[in-house]
Amino acid sequence: MLPMGRRRSTVNHGLEPRVYSKHGAYYYVHRDGRWERLGTVLDDANRKAQLYNDPTGQYGTLVYWLDLFLMHCAARVAAGTMASRTYDDYDNAVNGTRNRPGALRVFFAPPRTPLDVTPSSVKTFLDTNRELGRPVPANREKACLSACMSWLISNAKVPGLQINPCLRASGIRRNPERPRDRYVTDSEYRDVWAQAPMSVRLMMELTYRTLQRPESDIILWDTSML
Repeated sequence: MLPMGRRRSTVNHGLEPRVYSKHGAYYYVHRDGRWERLGTVLDDANRKAQLYNDPTGQYGTLVYWLDLFLMHCAARVAAGTMASRTYDDYDNAVNGTRNRPGALRVFFAPPRTPLDVTPSSVKTFLDTNRELGRPVPANREKACLSACMSWLISNAKVPGLQINPCLRASGIRRNPERPRDRYVTDSEYRDVWAQAPMSVRLMMELTYRTLQRPESDIILWDTSML
């Protein structure tokens, strides 16, 4: 293991600072001496290292954590515990497209941190986007923000962050959406089932068998109701 502060003894082969190749994988050496395995794909390892190295000084901001959250989600997709469609929705919410920046990255831009996100600011985000004529995309983007907040809280990544400001319990109501006027076909159901992780499959089964709304009824159930 190379000691901290030691200059590379070989060409870096396109590696970001503090990244080393060892036994067929890439590792990041944190400032406290910890070695973290970044995987075996160079581009993925460099992207995560760039966040850790923080060349733009965004550490601790919400945008910083959103980027790390996306990397966490990408790892879940690779492990088969998150659907690719879910990751694509989250990536669009944070990074946007070639012609449009991500709504979350713009609205919650640095220096705003996760602790600065309140139910009031989430409501303002939804209201503003509704006025801009994009109420439904804003709902999807709020879902990404909520998932990121839950991840931060459950992993104690941000000291002091204890309540998810995006949840219904915080008084947040998503923008109204027009209900679809057709049934999902058997073929569509099977296609989604084939790609969905186990948690989504269970929700699909409960929705199909109970005829209850997943977003407002089933999600509030506990074991006493089964």
